[in-house]
Amino acid sequence: MGTLNELISGGQMNLIRDPDLRRRIAQTDAALRSYAEYISLMSNNAPPFGYAIQTRLQTAPDDPENVTYDFEALAEDEEFLNALGHMLRLSLVNRYWLEGMLAEVNELETALAEALDIEATP
Repeated sequence: MGTLNELISGGQMNLIRDPDLRRRIAQTDAALRSYAEYISLMSNNAPPFGYAIQTRLQTAPDDPENVTYDFEALAEDEEFLNALGHMLRLSLVNRYWLEGMLAEVNELETALAEALDIEATP
């Protein structure tokens, strides 16, 4: 999106003569910026929940890729369960927004391919 940002910030969108295509590009840029702001906002809320989870899961001494935990203790730990639920919600929301970003990019790619009379990549 660097070239797009340069076109917009440099006031050179007039290089694209088709007003519908210019509008579509500007809409996509605005949508992607909005999604990025939401994702950043949600991601900034994650650290305390991540910390609550990480402090209760210990790396196995002989195998750092495996985690050990006391299931019974975790099942009774309301802070852990709450943090886990919040992290799941944040992950699902971020996934939803990332899918929206991808859809925006795919739609713009299709519009550009049509304007340039080329085939869009699948």
